[in-house]
Amino acid sequence: MTPRALRDELLAICGEIVDGAVHHAGAARVWVLMVEANYPHDVEDFRVFAGAVSEIEDDPRNASVYDAAIRDMARAKLAERQ
Repeated sequence: MTPRALRDELLAICGEIVDGAVHHAGAARVWVLMVEANYPHDVEDFRVFAGAVSEIEDDPRNASVYDAAIRDMARAKLAERQ
């Protein structure tokens, strides 16, 4: 996958997160795509989603708090694109 295609896919997932289709599951998909691409520099700014997923894994009782943060991060990524 080209860096541009990867960024487009990550932004599409952000759209799904903002729309409410997925929350931490979407952030986990971002993380998986980044790992599969070996964390390319071009999309380093998406690493924040990996951190949020890690927080949910460490503290699942507060998943709703992290889900809200993930939505905010996704909204911010989409706003940067405009």
